[in-house]
Amino acid sequence: MKRLRRRPRNLRRIAEKLAESVEAEKAAVKSEKASVESKLRELGEREEDFESLGSYIEERAIGVRKVEEELAGKRKELEVQEKEIERKREELEERLYRFQNRAKGLEVGRIVPGGGDSSSVAE
Repeated sequence: MKRLRRRPRNLRRIAEKLAESVEAEKAAVKSEKASVESKLRELGEREEDFESLGSYIEERAIGVRKVEEELAGKRKELEVQEKEIERKREELEERLYRFQNRAKGLEVGRIVPGGGDSSSVAE
């Protein structure tokens, strides 16, 4: 009979320990669930941050493309201006060359201002 009495006590103790263990496990699960939910919220916030960052990067990329297009247009304008300046420089060099040749002719006395040559000028 003693055995029968002990069993219920042992079973009761075992049941109490199991209940405590179950309660501890429930608390651990709740804690883990809270931790996971917190991490999910944090990841959600990070995802929003990344989406925001992605939008910002896209906007900046569009801005960069616009600036590149503007620079390409200005580069073409500068190339046209450079060609025009080169053409004018060549024209001025040609005029200078002709002017210097005319001046040399005057020094030698071969060319007379107004046309003709030095033989028609009275001394």
